Amino acid sequence: MDELDSCACSGGNLPRFVQPVLLGLLVREPMHGYALVQKLEDTGLFGPQPPDMTGCYRMLRDMERSGVLETEYDRGDGPARKKYRVTALGRRCLNRWISSLTSNRDHLDRVLALLLSARDADAQDPCPEADRAFMEEVRRRALSGALPRFRTH
Repeated sequence: MDELDSCACSGGNLPRFVQPVLLGLLVREPMHGYALVQKLEDTGLFGPQPPDMTGCYRMLRDMERSGVLETEYDRGDGPARKKYRVTALGRRCLNRWISSLTSNRDHLDRVLALLLSARDADAQDPCPEADRAFMEEVRRRALSGALPRFRTH
């Protein structure tokens, strides 16, 4: 196990995007919880691990309580099953997610560009160690009033 596995840099908060993904899936068609979790797994949001079914049902229940989802009971063959559907408030919530994620993507692009330039600057040391000693000698001699000695190849 890598010591950074529990660090925020591992991308561990990506599952926080489960709610907008659930809304996006349900806006296309109302579904039963099990089918919805299967489609959620198909998105690849969780990588090689399947989504936590208990956590997904808990989130669906919370989304229903907050009014972004509603349920109806499908009384087909067998026991009645809940079918989830996005409400008008849920559609507004989905649009806000789109706006928020778009805004944050722009911010993340700027942060990523800064981090990449920092990494690239670090990888391309403008002054290798061998040259640093030479430059320090030139600086020292210049400050003492002596002429620098130049290397010949």
